[in-house]
Amino acid sequence: MQIHNFEQHSDEWQAIRCGKFTASFANTIAAGGTGLETLCFKIAAEKLTGRKEETFKSTAMEQGNELEAVARTLFEMKTGYVVEEVGFVEVDDLEGSSPDGLLHIGDELTGVEFKCPQDNTYAKLLFDRQIKPEYYAQMQMQMSHIGARRWFYCVYNPHFAEEMVIIEIAFDPEFADKLHKGLDKGKARVREILSQIGANHA
Repeated sequence: MQIHNFEQHSDEWQAIRCGKFTASFANTIAAGGTGLETLCFKIAAEKLTGRKEETFKSTAMEQGNELEAVARTLFEMKTGYVVEEVGFVEVDDLEGSSPDGLLHIGDELTGVEFKCPQDNTYAKLLFDRQIKPEYYAQMQMQMSHIGARRWFYCVYNPHFAEEMVIIEIAFDPEFADKLHKGLDKGKARVREILSQIGANHA
């Protein structure tokens, strides 16, 4: 495992994520179904072309990115923890993740995931305090990459009286087992795809 400290969304960050299973797809990886097969061809294509296809960025996503720096500062003020910004945690040539921040709490290494959703999404979180499955999976994969036993889910919206919700997530061994099985299956499939395409063009 290697931690790279270049800026997220930079050219270097885009390049190192290319052709890898990342935590954004953790739920798909753990499910191990047809979605994983589609993802394997996506990753194989990235390996072959050296490029990631452009993805649509909505206004809500842009807003979330802009508010993240504010959320980080407020989280530090509320918790007393210092957030270390990192670029990418590289596990191997086919796997890695981009935590929003790492936390050194005594001898413990853990991390934090920031979300800055639109008003209706935030209101639902205030109502049920539930984490979306894809975000839960994302944090579980990030935990597995650095050996963390917990992670902080921090959600921020400045338009509400309760402008920040912080939920502590424990490492889930059962989910981690599904994730590791999905990764093993996915990596083997990507190598098979690359090998077959190489043979076809030999």
